[in-house]
Amino acid sequence: MRDIREWAPVWDTWNSVGGFVPFVQNIWSNLVRYDFDSNSRIVPDLATEWTAAADGMSYTFKIRQGVTWHDGKPFTAEDVVWNLNRGINPPDPTIGFNRTKFASVQSVEAVDARTVKVTMRRPSASFFPSVAAFSVLMYPPHIQAAKFQETPVGTGPFKFGTWERNNKTVLQKNDKYHLTDAGGGALPYLDGMEIFVIAGDPALAYSAFRTGRLDCGCGHDHDFVTINSDRIKQEFPGAQVSLVLADQFNLMFNMEKKPWDDVRVREAFSRMLDRRALLLLPRGGFGRFPPHHMPSPEVNGQWGLPDAEILRFPGFGSSYSAEVAEARKLLAAAGVDPKTLNLTFLGIISPNVDPYHIAAHSLLLNNSGANIRLVQEASTQFNSSLLAKGWDISMTTGGTSYDDPSAIFVDYIVRNSARNRANLNYGVEDLVAQQEGTLDFTRRRDIVYEIQRKLIREATLIPTVYQVDGWVTHAHVKGWRAPFQSVGPQNRMERVWFDR
Repeated sequence: MRDIREWAPVWDTWNSVGGFVPFVQNIWSNLVRYDFDSNSRIVPDLATEWTAAADGMSYTFKIRQGVTWHDGKPFTAEDVVWNLNRGINPPDPTIGFNRTKFASVQSVEAVDARTVKVTMRRPSASFFPSVAAFSVLMYPPHIQAAKFQETPVGTGPFKFGTWERNNKTVLQKNDKYHLTDAGGGALPYLDGMEIFVIAGDPALAYSAFRTGRLDCGCGHDHDFVTINSDRIKQEFPGAQVSLVLADQFNLMFNMEKKPWDDVRVREAFSRMLDRRALLLLPRGGFGRFPPHHMPSPEVNGQWGLPDAEILRFPGFGSSYSAEVAEARKLLAAAGVDPKTLNLTFLGIISPNVDPYHIAAHSLLLNNSGANIRLVQEASTQFNSSLLAKGWDISMTTGGTSYDDPSAIFVDYIVRNSARNRANLNYGVEDLVAQQEGTLDFTRRRDIVYEIQRKLIREATLIPTVYQVDGWVTHAHVKGWRAPFQSVGPQNRMERVWFDR
């Protein structure tokens, strides 16, 4: 898992950095969460029941009795109030990962020790799905920040043991965990876990799996399973290998800089990026065509445009030579000679992501005739450079964790949000506000569809690659299932057990 090395000890998923670390679901719990067996069904966690007002202006949650933090202190409604208020009014700019999820909340109050009432400023279609997101975990308000970094305290199935930089995190079983299995048996089944750092070296990671040092490649951004999936099946016939649609990559341009203020130039370069070739170049060619902003009906998604519609847009046609010919016409009409352009393609340094940035740069360099320089930076500097806007072309990166526009998509296209790191104006904020306030599913989906059409028509944020991630467990590992998408509640290992 590369996330421990790059991001720990930021255990806080409300933090703009810690929001990417799903293994912490084993230490902390949600108020409510997504079901292990469904990408859209929400089930109890720290709250056992909830009600929503018919007009969408309030929600009431009943807190589970008898839950304690790992240090023995009771979990109460006041703890929920403190956590949700961090989303409404982040205490500092770094605690902003979940801010857009709570933009419609007016107030949160503890009615009594077991009841929380959330009052809305306006109806919000995304509020309840967002509360169940893996990044909206409940953290202890009674632990000072400095101490929390050293000895994290949660309510999840495993307690923090030790953390060794660039090596591993050790978790221990929480004997007082509040959830049980279907038969009423205690969870978790395992006595503990060791989460190892093996980053950027697929050969080393595969060796660790082959020798039994690793029981599973079932964390986030593991780097060895996808490219070795066929080999694993041959060497370990009993191993469970899952290939799951994970990250979506979208092509974007610096629209505040010429010539990218011209839609014809943007569309031309989008057409010249051979998406089929891009899919085949990195990581053994695992992926899905066509790509989408969000999961489509063909992969059991509710919000992404259907394949047939995507394939009718510029840049997704079956004839790449025809796409290039149209691109040349567009550039000529815009008065742009690509051979005179000196451009910067800004990419990220990340073992799970940068192969696509490198490949996209190479394809555009070879196919456009422009002079395009690739600049790769680590995530923190990459984000700063996006905001500084000295670049020309880049790609968004990130995976969907639950099936709702609020999961990641909206954050890409709304200014001052966690994922729109260049703070670009995509011209869709009125539509985003409309879908957010639309509680009827069909009407909301129609608006979300129109947002995606507008982004592609105007060539402002265009789907480019739909990446597949691999997950693997040895034959003796039981009870594990891969997430439906990039991350999910399946990263919480409470139901995993060994049959040796």
